[in-house]
Amino acid sequence: MNKLLYEGLEKRVFDTDKKRQELKEDPIIMNFLASKGLKIEDIDRLSLLDDYRISEAKCAKCKGLDTCTQKMPGLKMDLVYDGILYDRLKECPYKVKASSQDAFLSNFLYSDIPTRLKHLTLEDLSKQYGTKPDSATTLYYYLIMASAGERKRGFYIYGDLGVGKTYLSIAFINTMAKRGKKCAFMKVNDFINKMRRYIANHSDAYDTTMDDIKNAEYLIIDDLGTESVSAYSRDDLLFNILDHRMENDLFTIFTSNIPIDELKKVFTYDKNNNPDTLKANRLIERIRYLGEEYNLSGENKRLKQGAL
Repeated sequence: MNKLLYEGLEKRVFDTDKKRQELKEDPIIMNFLASKGLKIEDIDRLSLLDDYRISEAKCAKCKGLDTCTQKMPGLKMDLVYDGILYDRLKECPYKVKASSQDAFLSNFLYSDIPTRLKHLTLEDLSKQYGTKPDSATTLYYYLIMASAGERKRGFYIYGDLGVGKTYLSIAFINTMAKRGKKCAFMKVNDFINKMRRYIANHSDAYDTTMDDIKNAEYLIIDDLGTESVSAYSRDDLLFNILDHRMENDLFTIFTSNIPIDELKKVFTYDKNNNPDTLKANRLIERIRYLGEEYNLSGENKRLKQGAL
């Protein structure tokens, strides 16, 4: 019996003849035996058949991985007969489908995308943004063009809270990952905090993560301008990333709540209010090169629909 799946179950003692008769009346068991050209009398390990029946009964009532009652969700008991009867673990159809749907996630070199949006693509938004003539629809079609390779330069998308900046950007980056492109999505604050932890722990992950962000074919930098500015975050992290991406013409999208001119003011002063206009200008120059400024206007969709 597979210890991973059934560890902790009490050993059952039952009347062999009675159990054999009970199993003979179960269509699940009889279908399995018939598929192997076996009879119930050929099987000594009736406990395996009994466990298989229980596992199959659980799957028969299942409506998805979220409601799976198997000990290891998505893994069911399977029986094999090659002269002796033994069991193994097998992925259920829901698990197989989920694994297939998630295969594209391996194309993300780095990702802060929330789980609920990890499958969102531009195709999913065709009805939402496909007809209404507004700035969101225009941006949607620009992103469609970029996904088809018809646009080489990225965007600096700014606008009020909840208008859909992050939502559209995630749909775009997921679309590119599903097309086999190496992608990255970073929320600026989370990224900076993570990199500080890496460097404090002398972790090799620091260099690996920086290389991944620098070299991703497609990169989203989300919520730029909300972070606490320091020489480290501005110069060691953001500048190094953007300088590399500018030199190699790598597609980059920024989202922010403020236009680039205001962003320049944010990056001029560090958290101690010390100014450094030159370094701020160098950073902003690379942002302007990589992303065309685009004002996304409209109502707060996050409050109205629960979207980003």
